[in-house]
Amino acid sequence: MSPLLCLVYVSTAHTRLREPELEQLLSLSRARNQLDAVTGVLLYNDGNFMQYLEGPDAALRQTYQRIRADPLHGNLIELLLEPITERVFTTWAMGFARPTASELLALSNARWKRMGVDTTIQANAPPGVQLLHSFWQAAKR
Repeated sequence: MSPLLCLVYVSTAHTRLREPELEQLLSLSRARNQLDAVTGVLLYNDGNFMQYLEGPDAALRQTYQRIRADPLHGNLIELLLEPITERVFTTWAMGFARPTASELLALSNARWKRMGVDTTIQANAPPGVQLLHSFWQAAKR
């Protein structure tokens, strides 16, 4: 099995997306991610994105190249890009949630980097991954 990698970034949409545009973005992303064995979650609030992706190294890097080249958004800031040993969002080709502005700000400002690798949802995961996982568990209810 190929080594796994995770990516977290934030960005700003060039224009605020309406519901049909968001649905189209999610539909295309889910189909592509399923083909590439990429999983994760997309958060969106008032023109601001945050995305956590995980998958095979080569597939995730290709996905990241597409994201960086996408004219939909700009001001992309990479918060985390590192190897992982297990997935956090195992069943989500692209989960989606709409956090409040303060929730998105808290997630964006969380400490994502840490010493070493082996990012998991266990206690040794970076605080940002733990916070995102907690948010996601609450959002699913």
